[in-house]
Amino acid sequence: MSDIATASVAVSAMAATRRVVQLYPSTHPAYGESVEGLGTAIQNAATAEPLVLNLHQGRLYSASLPFPYDVPGLAQVVEMFESLSIESLVFLPEFSANDAIGLTEILSMRHTPEFDFAAQLESRGIASVTASVLKPEDRNDLSADELVREQDRALLMRSVASMRIMLKQIADGDLAAVAGASSFAESLIPRLGKDSVAVLAMAVTRRPEERQLFHPLNVMIYSLLLGHRLGLPAEGLTSLGTAAVLHDTGKSAFDLNDPEQTTRAKLEHPKAGAEMLQHLALTDVAPMLVAYEHHMYADGSGFPDREPGYVAHPYSRIVSIANRFVNLTSPALGLRALTPDRALIQVLREANRFFDPFLACLFANMLGPFPIGCVVRLSDQSVGVVCGTGAEPLAPVVRLAYDSGGLEVKEDRDVDLSVSEASIVEVVAPESLNVDVAELL
Repeated sequence: MSDIATASVAVSAMAATRRVVQLYPSTHPAYGESVEGLGTAIQNAATAEPLVLNLHQGRLYSASLPFPYDVPGLAQVVEMFESLSIESLVFLPEFSANDAIGLTEILSMRHTPEFDFAAQLESRGIASVTASVLKPEDRNDLSADELVREQDRALLMRSVASMRIMLKQIADGDLAAVAGASSFAESLIPRLGKDSVAVLAMAVTRRPEERQLFHPLNVMIYSLLLGHRLGLPAEGLTSLGTAAVLHDTGKSAFDLNDPEQTTRAKLEHPKAGAEMLQHLALTDVAPMLVAYEHHMYADGSGFPDREPGYVAHPYSRIVSIANRFVNLTSPALGLRALTPDRALIQVLREANRFFDPFLACLFANMLGPFPIGCVVRLSDQSVGVVCGTGAEPLAPVVRLAYDSGGLEVKEDRDVDLSVSEASIVEVVAPESLNVDVAELL
């Protein structure tokens, strides 16, 4: 099995070569250099054993080892695999520069129902690569909901990988990298009207050790859903989503591993972020305003200081609510997380003082008394995760994690409480029952 560092070089070379082949003719020097580099990278990764690249639930693996999210080009390779329904690629040491040309051309092709990846390899005489491709019949055992869930996971993981790259570029002083932030919102907007519940389910995916990556994306998801509930057009949603992703940009100006700078960042990041975005002279001023205003509260408190009567931009007021909710449910390391229902109650308690009361109430109405992601115990002693809305607000749809006998439920089993004799008796912390909310949703 290839070590992950060597395999990462091959993945990066694959993404880079595909891009070069798309941009330049075969006579261009960059074409030959890139193709030769890909051949060498794959040969090095497959020296001891064949290089095996697997895609599972939006994550790329080298055999059983997951690639780090910051591997250059990883998101592009994952997207290639998904667009061509590739489950795995196996590379032998005999992989050559000619094989690299043929493979890159295949990976650049558009996927159609008639597309046959194996036939394309054979027609180009590429014997050093074996592909496993998922065909429609391979997925007959997956329900429509499971397929959508798989696609949503993949979309979120691509966004996380891209977020990691963007934050690193910003930290290195490349402020122009923020131009890619709008792509996060644009990828989600089509899903808002079709299945807002599935979009909400994406927001429960979080990893405390990677909070810096998941936090802005989760704030964006809640902000977009609230903006959609308000009836914002697509252009407005893109602006709002971009601003939400960039609301904490100012923190990149501080070393968050330094306790003293971390304390400064808490109060100074709004102003720092606004100044950074202002220097870019963006045509849309919303990201700059939201970066500056998202900690300004309705009663005049908060920060930075401003003149009496100052009114924050509507997008800032939306992001402020989403940011608070995400901070309560997924706080910084060392702080106790609230369950989604208690976090929502806390937002409503603070509404008259800190938040726009109308927007806070609309946010609560959107999430319901038992928001998606709540782990609940039912009256029959089964335990599950709220996964959808039912006919009544107090009777949502629950996906079971443990049945009434305490046994783990292996396959999806949803209970619509509006037509069931069971009812919710309590909301419990996921960690207390070892429930992986994101995995269930």
